[in-house]
Amino acid sequence: MLRGTSPTGYGARLAPLAPRMVECVLEPVAELIERFRRFVAEQAPEELAQAEAGRAEAHTVLWARNLLEQLADTVEELAREVGARAETEPLGESAQRLAEEVRPLVGRARRALTTWEDG
Repeated sequence: MLRGTSPTGYGARLAPLAPRMVECVLEPVAELIERFRRFVAEQAPEELAQAEAGRAEAHTVLWARNLLEQLADTVEELAREVGARAETEPLGESAQRLAEEVRPLVGRARRALTTWEDG
């Protein structure tokens, strides 16, 4: 967002903020995060250690699968919205094709994760 792109990867490019402005915005945020981390370290050190412990690759695979499903849901929803609002038939048909193509592509990516995990 601060560098001109949405963290979702969707939407129009934004005008990037000047580096000094980004620095001024991120500086207090970083300080807040550090203060909060110190507070948690004092009040709940075991929970912090558990939260910051490294996770197994299977955990990453699970997160990737979930993100892929969210991606598919988002694409399908947006394609339906575009199709419903389309003033021309070709645009509606293109949106429908996109909605139909997303699940097989996500399925292929998920199978690759499963294959990688098994292999």
